[in-house]
Amino acid sequence: RASIAASRTRGLENVTVLAERFDDFKTDEQFDAITLIGVLEYASMFSKGTDPAYTMLRRIRELLKPHGHLFIAIENQLGLKYFAGAPEDHLSIPMYGIEGRYTQGQPKTYGRNELERLIERAGFTTTTFMSPLPDYKLPNSIITEAGYASKTFDAAALSWQNVRKDPQLPKSTHFDLEKSWPVVIENDLGMALANSFLVAASNTKESPIDENILAYHYSTGRKSVYCKASIFRATEQGIEVQYNRFADNADADDNVNLRYVLPSSDHYVKGEVLSRDFLSLAARPDWRVEDFHPFMARYVSILLALSNESSSGAMTCATTRLPSHFIDAVPQNIIIDAVGSASLIDIEWQLTGGVELGHLLLRGLLLLMPSLNPQSHAAAQLTRQSFVSSLLESVAIQLGSDDLNRYVQSE
Repeated sequence: RASIAASRTRGLENVTVLAERFDDFKTDEQFDAITLIGVLEYASMFSKGTDPAYTMLRRIRELLKPHGHLFIAIENQLGLKYFAGAPEDHLSIPMYGIEGRYTQGQPKTYGRNELERLIERAGFTTTTFMSPLPDYKLPNSIITEAGYASKTFDAAALSWQNVRKDPQLPKSTHFDLEKSWPVVIENDLGMALANSFLVAASNTKESPIDENILAYHYSTGRKSVYCKASIFRATEQGIEVQYNRFADNADADDNVNLRYVLPSSDHYVKGEVLSRDFLSLAARPDWRVEDFHPFMARYVSILLALSNESSSGAMTCATTRLPSHFIDAVPQNIIIDAVGSASLIDIEWQLTGGVELGHLLLRGLLLLMPSLNPQSHAAAQLTRQSFVSSLLESVAIQLGSDDLNRYVQSE
């Protein structure tokens, strides 16, 4: 790892890469920031002290400048996925951490309260906990304490949507994590049962995190010019979603027909994500294609209402054109509020000339299909094409092979 870090920073004269035991690290310098990313749990393996984690944190406090910050990323010993049967990350034994079976010389994780007491005992004045999802190793989202406490922000939506994005999750769990997260958060246990912690600690009374920030969400599985962060912030006017694009040359890759139109900010909409209907069915080991027909009918009905089309059957043709921004009207971007009204969120794209209904439905289904439980008998009998065709036929839309090929090519 040190060799890789040195290679990535070659030519940077202000970077020094050093690989040695922490107990042997001697310097008179003090630092603005120190990170322990997947490190604190190994303290007992690389220290001869009787209280190695405390000794490490105490030493780090001495290495920080007066206004410096320590950032810790570590698994939660009491993370919800471990109760559901996920094996302990370092020893690969289910329930090992929950049962407190760690011994001297082994990696050791901590629950929220124990970790907070350990950091405070080491002399840090302020400690701020955050929850990276699905965990700290490959996080898509980060929820703050304020995010879990807010009654107008749906922290559960970020939590359950990240469950299946965890590459370390076992194929089967003792209970449905997607259904459990809303119950956990409703009972104010979101941070206590977070799969991982991201902790910011300092020697001052100032919080290192803006207390109005409820959550962060990162979209990075795309071309670099389209990568972005969504920051959910509480304001006097309500919750605002701020979008930060990472690339400086953000317009360099715009397609002549497909325009990237991400706004700088938008109002937050709380409600049920339409895709949850599909995902709840898809998680079942006995799902059948016909189980998804009501979802498809609801999706088309919502598109009908949002596009201001009449209910005269105008939407039953694959080539019916919808507004240009509906290329992004996939189920993950549709929110239904408490009174049943639907809204589009996170609209980033416009397709010149509008989008055909068949293309949009195909696009939405392709994004949802990876969540289908492969243990279902139906999964072995279906191709993606037959699954899509069946669902479109359930809402009286016939998709010809020419149209299908056009849509797939466009995608």
